[in-house]
Amino acid sequence: MIKDNSNQLKALVCIILVNYNGFEDTVECVKSLKKITYPNVKIVVVDNGSTEKATSSQYLFLKSNCYFINSKDNLGFSGGNNLGIKYASSWAPDYYLLLNNDTIVEPDFLDKLVMAYQCYPDNDKLGLVCGKIKFYSQPNLIWFAGGFIDYKTGDTHHIGYMDQDYGQYDYSKEITFATGCMWLIPNQVIEEVGLLSEEYFLYCEDTDYCWRLLNAGFQILYEGSACIYHKVSASTVEGSYSQTYYMLRNGLYIIDKYIQNSFWAKTYFILRKIRKTILGRMTWKALGNAFFDYFRKNEGKRKEKS
Repeated sequence: MIKDNSNQLKALVCIILVNYNGFEDTVECVKSLKKITYPNVKIVVVDNGSTEKATSSQYLFLKSNCYFINSKDNLGFSGGNNLGIKYASSWAPDYYLLLNNDTIVEPDFLDKLVMAYQCYPDNDKLGLVCGKIKFYSQPNLIWFAGGFIDYKTGDTHHIGYMDQDYGQYDYSKEITFATGCMWLIPNQVIEEVGLLSEEYFLYCEDTDYCWRLLNAGFQILYEGSACIYHKVSASTVEGSYSQTYYMLRNGLYIIDKYIQNSFWAKTYFILRKIRKTILGRMTWKALGNAFFDYFRKNEGKRKEKS
């Protein structure tokens, strides 16, 4: 765990928030970011093709407190973040912080993330730093305290999920998976590894980027003293058609891309999803469309038939 340090770090951090029909959440997130103790940040909000407009007060608040840019189309999670990174790159920041817009943050969370990077023994090999994420609705309940990739199946797992927080995860630890909800990425890593892959549109892009970092020889660090709170699935309803479709289709893409024995991994993956559908936890429509588009190699946002 990183100890308190009275010396404020001066490196520029550009914070990227991607908004899609979530202006109320985005405003609350920015308000929490305005209270952080880290002294050198720029906040970029990307409106990612929202179909619902901001109220006049929301729009004025965001324009007054951050750099607000519009995308005509919904570019997905990766595309929206990439647009924000490209916009912010003109400032030559030391770090980019990718942060879900449906979060609020502890005032010192960014100090902790940056110090974790600075104090890492070989930070030239550190690809990103993440922190502890708790449920917004249940602030003492953990959603993410580090994670790992199952190299046989391609699945990712959250450490500490649904545990009460007693400080037992307040440590620094190398991990193999960090949810895209909160990433501190040094600029030189973006320059070497590249931007996020946009073929997924939604879900699994964080898994993909973690694989890319690991394959490029970088480490991923969890810093448990840095804490935020997440309105889980605020932009996409848990178990919805959209969530089910993209997680199924993109999960198969991940297996093809990174798992050596992909036949057995895909067989196991498909059987589990069929079982969940039989149990009523997924829809047959989402399952069928995901498999159809996977075999047709359809990537990006799904074009629904009218």
